[in-house]
Amino acid sequence: MPNRKSNGTGLFALLAGVAAGAAAVFFSKPENRAMVKKEARKAEVFAKKEARIVEKTLAEDTKKARKVVKANVKTAKAAVKTVKSKAKKLAKKR
Repeated sequence: MPNRKSNGTGLFALLAGVAAGAAAVFFSKPENRAMVKKEARKAEVFAKKEARIVEKTLAEDTKKARKVVKANVKTAKAAVKTVKSKAKKLAKKR
C-alpha cells in the first residue's frame, strides 16, 4: 500500500525547483543583477534609518517612563506620610 503522506513533498520540491530556475534565469542577466543590488542597497539604507528612529523613540519613551515612575513614587510617599500623621493624631485623641 502506498504511503499517502509523501505525496505533498513531491509538489513542494517541484515548486521549489521552479522558483530556483526562475531566479537563475532572472539573475543570469547583468542588468537584473545590478538592479537587484541597487534595490538591496536602498532597502539597507532605509532599514538602518528606521532602526535609528526606533532606537531614539525607545530611549525617549524610557526616559519619560522613568520620570512618571519617579513622580508616582513621590506621590505615594507623600500619601503614606499624610496617612501616618493622620493615624498618629487619631491615636492621640483616643
